[in-house]
Amino acid sequence: MLIALGREPEEMDTTIVPTPQFPDSPVTSSEISQNFSHLFTHIPAIGIRWTILEQGLLSIDALPNSALSLVKHRMSEVLGVSYLSNKPDTTPIENSEFIRSVAESFVFDVRSISSSTRREVIETYSSEGLLQLMFGMALFDGILRMEATKL
Repeated sequence: MLIALGREPEEMDTTIVPTPQFPDSPVTSSEISQNFSHLFTHIPAIGIRWTILEQGLLSIDALPNSALSLVKHRMSEVLGVSYLSNKPDTTPIENSEFIRSVAESFVFDVRSISSSTRREVIETYSSEGLLQLMFGMALFDGILRMEATKL
């Protein structure tokens, strides 16, 4: 993650991210993220782990959920995952064009997220917001590529 953030460990403020925990009780397949549940039909244990990761991402709470939804939507457009790109979140957010641009850049080359881009995210949402954005883009990039190739 430090490579994606373009930082060395000594340059970063300490941010404590909650470690996703397995639930105390069994998770049923009905609790798996509705957007991607069909990808986990043959291996539901992976679906459960995806749900835990996604909940961990949302629990950071440094970015508005609408910003993460916009990221997921733009990445789905770029990767040609039409069932998501047909359902955009219409909640207005600050800097929506900027967030769309960052998400698009991430899909093509994570290293294209420049220092000035990272600074702008930090100024708007905090260093925790940058962490949540990068974590979200990494998760969505992986799952959307999986969907785009139907692996």
